Amino acid sequence: MVSAFHLKPRCTPLTEQDLETVSTHEAGHNVVGAALYGPGAITNTSIVREHVEGENLGVTEYRPPVHVLMRRKDYIIDITMALAGRVAEQVFLGEVSRGGKTDMQDAQGIATQMVTRFGMSGYYSHRVFDTLSDLPRVISRTLYEEVQEIIDECAALAEQILRRHESHVRNIATRLCQDTEIQGDDLQTLLRGITQQQVC
Repeated sequence: MVSAFHLKPRCTPLTEQDLETVSTHEAGHNVVGAALYGPGAITNTSIVREHVEGENLGVTEYRPPVHVLMRRKDYIIDITMALAGRVAEQVFLGEVSRGGKTDMQDAQGIATQMVTRFGMSGYYSHRVFDTLSDLPRVISRTLYEEVQEIIDECAALAEQILRRHESHVRNIATRLCQDTEIQGDDLQTLLRGITQQQVC
């Protein structure tokens, strides 16, 4: 799987501030991914110094475990990973950019499917809904609120992990700014000390 950081297409060099934002964003994905999937699941991370239309500004490649039957905790992990870059921006830079739009869409899409299509709603756990738009207002509002609760839960988990491993985030971000790509043994060395966290 790939987590990608997007920004409005332009053929221009990134400013130092942009580079810091993209590298911090990708470092967040690396650290949270290592904590939730295991350090060995993160295989490559890179950023670009010059944005070319249609290309990503940063990418983190990883191999999550394959589950035949996905459980709630598996979806929570996937959403947390999707939100990790944006949360890292907020925690370490004090503001967020619009570059994590695709990550947010992915997170919201998973959370919405959990409560509508996978029977994982806390309020309507034995019902499946094809869409939120055709439901009675009270049901759709409850489900929308539940989606937001899931997103908030996952953002809080990402922040907890990132704060615990602040030095890893900063080291990876600094290295990305310098070299633009980290892979293999070098990446595993930077992720050393992060143990896999269990999610209930």
